Amino acid sequence: MRDGRKRHVLTGTFGQLLEVHITPADVQDSVAAPELLDRFMAEPGRLLKLVWADSAYQGPALADAFARHGIPAPHGTPAKRSPTAPATSRTKPNVR
Repeated sequence: MRDGRKRHVLTGTFGQLLEVHITPADVQDSVAAPELLDRFMAEPGRLLKLVWADSAYQGPALADAFARHGIPAPHGTPAKRSPTAPATSRTKPNVR
C-alpha cells in the first residue's frame, strides 16, 4: 500500500460500517482480525451470527476470538474454512 496502512473493515449484511481497525502495512491480516472482532464485541448488545471474509484472515488467534465471543464456527475452527472464516476484509481508498 502506498500509505503504509491497512484498513480492516467489519460491515453488516447491507454494507453498513460496523467497525474499522487501521494497522501498519506490515501487520498480518490474521493478527489484525482478532483485535477487530474483540473491539466490536466489547460494546454491550453486539451480536454476530455469521462472518464472511477473505482467506488471508485465518489462524488460531482468530479461532480463539470466535470461541471467546460465542460466535459459532461450523465444522471446526473458522480459520480453516472459507467463506465463513474471519470477520474482516481489506479495503483500498478510491483515490486518483
